[in-house]
Amino acid sequence: MNSESRRYYRAAPEVPGEIEVSVQHEGKWFPAEVLDVSVGGVRCRIDSGEPPAIKEKDHVYIGISGAQLNKRVEEPARVEHLEKEGNKITFGAEFLDWMGLLERIPVGLTRLFNRRSSERIEPYDKRDVQIYFELEGVASVVTGTMRDLSLDGVSFTVTPKDGSHLLRAKLVLVSFQVPTTDRFLGF
Repeated sequence: MNSESRRYYRAAPEVPGEIEVSVQHEGKWFPAEVLDVSVGGVRCRIDSGEPPAIKEKDHVYIGISGAQLNKRVEEPARVEHLEKEGNKITFGAEFLDWMGLLERIPVGLTRLFNRRSSERIEPYDKRDVQIYFELEGVASVVTGTMRDLSLDGVSFTVTPKDGSHLLRAKLVLVSFQVPTTDRFLGF
């Protein structure tokens, strides 16, 4: 699956070791390196010892672990593309239950599992955003801090109290001044 046909933009984890993956194939686990990830899938490389006999369309389990997880999360996936070079295997796998994955990982890791179809950019300076929402017929506004921006979304942080209100709101509007960045978005 090439990047043009993916539903979700994939990005490499920014902090080394923030998440680690292993791949189960035919009952055996193999350590793997995360190359990029999104809520739709993962691209990884197995480069240790005798590689598994993985083929395109094989069903595997991707084991996700890290400091924020109490135990490994094991996600069913299907191998969509595969490259072999000696004992190295690089492959992309599509998660078969991405909505369930989001329920099984802590909120702090959800940013790694991108749900947007276009690349995110981060502003140089963290901008305040005004977040308007309606809850139980009452209009309210809170201030948050922009984390990133893309063609199809904006990410921001708010206080836990404000976040609990936003999660229950039926409509949320975000207002901000376009931040300065060295990256360009095409419209």
